[in-house]
Amino acid sequence: MSDITTTAMTLGPEAGDDDWGVVFYSTDCTTCESIKAAPGSGRALCIDVLFVQGDADITADIGDGEATNAVETKLFTAVGFADGSKMGPLNLRGQQLTTNKPMTICGSGAGNLNGYVLGHTKYP
Repeated sequence: MSDITTTAMTLGPEAGDDDWGVVFYSTDCTTCESIKAAPGSGRALCIDVLFVQGDADITADIGDGEATNAVETKLFTAVGFADGSKMGPLNLRGQQLTTNKPMTICGSGAGNLNGYVLGHTKYP
């Protein structure tokens, strides 16, 4: 996977121990990039809220895992972005990703993609 800039969010006092948030930014999302690392054996990431914004004429797949430089299991396929276009914020109500897989994104070309994701980790 290529480099992506991610910053863990500081969540409020009402957040549980399994809640997390990540702000992400990529200047060239042409390779599969990890937004949130795999949670560990038997655990799954669950997405509560997702927001993505682009500034180039590209598409992006968002989901989990990486296979042959592509998102392995796609939650969103070929989401189109143009300068300043955005997707969300979407309330996904805990959409569960594949167990022990990272949350990933892959774009169709060079260009900036940035956004944030709020979620929680499901334990066995």
